[in-house]
Amino acid sequence: MIKSDDFPRFLGLLLILAGGGYLMDSIANFLLPNYTEITSWFVIISAVIAEFLLCFWLLFKGIKLKKIFRFSNGLVNNTLKILSFFLDTDTVINLYNSYTHK
Repeated sequence: MIKSDDFPRFLGLLLILAGGGYLMDSIANFLLPNYTEITSWFVIISAVIAEFLLCFWLLFKGIKLKKIFRFSNGLVNNTLKILSFFLDTDTVINLYNSYTHK
């Protein structure tokens, strides 16, 4: 998410920080069971902030559907090109037609 054009960089950094918090909490639960209350607060704070910001970003700003469709169409076309090496032409054309007429 840090290098993505669709999401802000700070959101990716917060999610990395939250992931580090999850990892730290898991290791602390295993190695230092007496300190789980301390580490769990860090996880709660970092994860809640990062994940709520991600939810609000997706709800209010979102990702443009044109980008998603452009990516998915390119993915389908590339997949059909690969399948054309293994399948006959009629089968590939039928697959393409069944995808585009949905």
